[in-house]
Amino acid sequence: MSDYFLNNRLKNGKIAGLCYSAFRDGQSPVTRIYPTAEQIREDFALIKNCRKIRLYSLHGPNNIAEIAGEYKLAVSQGIWLDRNILRNKKEMSLGIECSKKVKSIKVVTVGNEVLKSQFMNCQKLIEYLRQAKKHIDLPISTSERPKFWFANSELVEEVDFIALNIFPYWEGVKIENAVSYIQNTLQQLAKKYVGKEIVIYDTGWSSAGLTDKKAIPSVENENKYLDDITAFCTKNKIQYYFFEAFDESWKRLAEKEVGAHYGIYTQDRIAKF
Repeated sequence: MSDYFLNNRLKNGKIAGLCYSAFRDGQSPVTRIYPTAEQIREDFALIKNCRKIRLYSLHGPNNIAEIAGEYKLAVSQGIWLDRNILRNKKEMSLGIECSKKVKSIKVVTVGNEVLKSQFMNCQKLIEYLRQAKKHIDLPISTSERPKFWFANSELVEEVDFIALNIFPYWEGVKIENAVSYIQNTLQQLAKKYVGKEIVIYDTGWSSAGLTDKKAIPSVENENKYLDDITAFCTKNKIQYYFFEAFDESWKRLAEKEVGAHYGIYTQDRIAKF
């Protein structure tokens, strides 16, 4: 089944971008057990025909963006922020350093859903963004769910583009209406922030777990959503990253089965469709 992805979907950029987290079974950022460089290279050998990947942090012993460069993958490098001020300082320093020297990094996101997670307020996030912009000569943003972009116009002024995390599943939207939900949200944001580029930074559909209102997780629905969002974004020339490349079993801790099954590949690196 992996040949289908390599030869039909990933080849020639039919999937424009993939969110990538390297953690395999028994590994997680919580336990600080990280994948090896060899395992990361095995992953990139599977998804190398995709044009670009999104990374969320610089945690771990391996510079994933540097390894991605070996496979000619363009990287959106994330700088992870949370409530730990000392860790944030270290992550910012490392993110700035890597963004300057690693050629595969083409764009940087400072924080992922820090407002949604209540890690900090908007003004503090803006301070981190300004710090990054002083040192990094690349497009910079932060990624958030729609409601936080709508509510924080001052944040929009600080970023080079709106990095939108949007999941119709989590809003209880029926699979047949998922792309319409995306389209409506994009239109509202474009109307509110005229001229600001919007990039879909996280969007996907789980293949297993509990139903959320009318949203049913299944392999068939994930497959349909992947086809539908790819067609929509291609037609409308919207940049996007599909969430995600591989299932992550460690996410069961916080997100149960749904969170562990967003990959287009299983935890064992077998293509689902």
